[in-house]
Amino acid sequence: MKFITRNSSHSTLHIGYKEKYVAETVNTKFLGLQIDNHIKWKNHKPKMIPKLSEAYYAIRSMVHISNINTLKSINYVHFHSIIKYGMIFCGGYSSNSGKIFTLQKKSVTIMAGAQPRTPCRSQFKQSEILPVPCQYILSLVNFIINNQEIFQTN
Repeated sequence: MKFITRNSSHSTLHIGYKEKYVAETVNTKFLGLQIDNHIKWKNHKPKMIPKLSEAYYAIRSMVHISNINTLKSINYVHFHSIIKYGMIFCGGYSSNSGKIFTLQKKSVTIMAGAQPRTPCRSQFKQSEILPVPCQYILSLVNFIINNQEIFQTN
């Protein structure tokens, strides 16, 4: 049984069965993702930054003793997997995810052996790594292609 109570500030959803109700929460952890009641990355981002910093450190540590293919593998396993997990579920990355993109640019710059202030567009192309916004678009397109039956066409 579902009840919706309208307040002046927001709608409250009360879900219950046999006089037992599920408590509403503002933030929760779901399948390893920190999501809020608006399904935004705002609370998940602070959890991602330390993991992405560790991935960047791993790439930076290995750059002097590894070739580009090994560095790309490290990037894919450590960095890309953290970024991509839950990307579609949480609606992509918003404008407040600059730190995530900055860490990705730093790791690509390190892998290419370029100077820190060098523009990184060509480095992304050369290393065949998609930037975060492009990865989000690709993930959405793949989801739509693989799940066409759930979308209504006009």
